[in-house]
Amino acid sequence: MTSGKGGVGKSNFALNFALCLVRQKRKVIIFDVDLGFANIDVLLGRSPRESIATMLEKDLSIADIMEDGPEGLKFISGGTGFSELFHMGEGHLAKFFNELSSLHGEADFIILDTGAGLSQENLRFILAADDVILVTTPEPTSITDAYAVVKMVTLKKRNIPIKILINQCTNEKKGNRQQQILKR
Repeated sequence: MTSGKGGVGKSNFALNFALCLVRQKRKVIIFDVDLGFANIDVLLGRSPRESIATMLEKDLSIADIMEDGPEGLKFISGGTGFSELFHMGEGHLAKFFNELSSLHGEADFIILDTGAGLSQENLRFILAADDVILVTTPEPTSITDAYAVVKMVTLKKRNIPIKILINQCTNEKKGNRQQQILKR
């Protein structure tokens, strides 16, 4: 899950999507990579023991920081103070992506809930995904920022599947029109 602009409901959608998959008897891990502003744990009403930040600081494994959520959902918190990752060397980033790849086969779905916008780290998370769900609203600045995300991502990885979700839309016609703008 990603968005070009904050406040579009991306994390709420990511969590509800994850819970719907769990209710369909799928094994799901939601990974909050909204670094420094993680909120999946807040939405779940949980206080995680560890986070991505502490995984890197303490050299833990991803299994050490995974938490149990409702109905069998697993989640990993991005933590607070994680903005330090933006300035960490490639070694820490390599560890992060190595740990992420260790989850292969552990779940039917791994949902990465990125931060808003297109930082270098967000772009790396998006490009590591098999599919992208881009959440936006009909508001002009949200559409503009979402369009910028689509353009940048497709410049880096031409064939990445991007699904567009128009949140807070008042009617289907308006939503379809906004999706057509973003698919150009």
